[in-house]
Formats: sequence, C-alpha cells, structure tokens
Amino acid sequence: MAKISEGEADLDLKERILQTTEKLLRRFGASKLSVVDVAREIGMSHGNVYRFFGSKSVLLGAVAERWLCKVMAPLTVIIESDKPADVKLTEWINQLRATKRQRHLEDPEVFKLYGEIAEQARDEVTRHIDHLLDQVQTIIEEGKAQGIFHVSDSRLAAKVVLSATSRLHHPAFVTSPDYPTETEAQYLIEMVIKALKSAE
Repeated sequence: MAKISEGEADLDLKERILQTTEKLLRRFGASKLSVVDVAREIGMSHGNVYRFFGSKSVLLGAVAERWLCKVMAPLTVIIESDKPADVKLTEWINQLRATKRQRHLEDPEVFKLYGEIAEQARDEVTRHIDHLLDQVQTIIEEGKAQGIFHVSDSRLAAKVVLSATSRLHHPAFVTSPDYPTETEAQYLIEMVIKALKSAE
C-alpha cells in the first residue's frame, strides 16, 4: 500500500474542512457559523482549522473561491474551443447565465447564502470578475483576428459586454421574478454581438 505523504494528508484535511464548512453554512448561515463549529463537526481542535485558514473570513473566502471556480469551469471549456468568436461569445454568455440562474432555481436558499459569503469575500469576487473579463477579452481579440469583431479597445469592450448582459447573470438580477425570458435574453445577446461586429 502506498504511503500517504504529509502534503497529501494536508490537502485531504483541507478539503474536508471546506466540505464541512459548506455543509454547516446551510445549517447556521454565514453570520452564525464559527470555526469552532467546523472543528467540532470534523472532530478536531479549532487550532487545526486555523492551521489552514487563519480566520473565519479567510475560510469563507476559500469557500467562495471554491464555488466561483465551479462557475468558471464550463466557461473555460468554451474558451478553449475552436469555434468562431461570435459563436463562442454567444455560448459563453449563455453558459454564464444558465449556471447562475440554474443554481438559484435549484436551491434558492443556498444561492442566497453564497451571495452573503461573496459580500464578505471581496478579494475573491474581484478576482472572479477579472477572470471573466479576461475570458471575454480573449474572445473579442480572437474575433478581431478573425475579422469578425471591430473594436479598438478589447478590454473596454469586454467590460461593456459584461455590463450590458449583467441582467442575465449578475446574482442581484438572476433572483428577480421578472428575469428576462429566453426570447429577451437571446435578443439582448444578439444585439451585443452585432454591436461588436459593427463597432469601429
């Protein structure tokens, strides 16, 4: 039997801490959950939790980053495809909105909970937004190279794309009872794509 290294054991324990935190967040909520609760649930001292996460805010930040990484995974698959930029960007926006909207519809309480965590994990959220911008900018630059998009500032265009489509994917909007219909969503995305194609 292969011996588990100390590093591997630490990774396993860190993963257990994160999984346990996610489970207890459902029970206590972000404001009432304590590091002691997490440690007790696992059967260890809270000092052992602090060995990996220096404070409750750091722990919640790690949980938020874990969730945001799951959001990014299918978007990265689209980024790495060989499809034309206009098709790729359409799929990317649709994937982002589907992920956020589906998570809200499947488990609205947990979605709201992660919103509360995100409010406390501003650094992680900022990195997430920057990552989204990086991906959109990459698609736009591909589109320029393909002769599909015509914009002078790819980064600015990426920011405008995210802003223009925010009602489709921003957590503050995906929970709205008047969330855009499928027809409205596709019409908005088509308008954004057309704007990128016609911009000078």
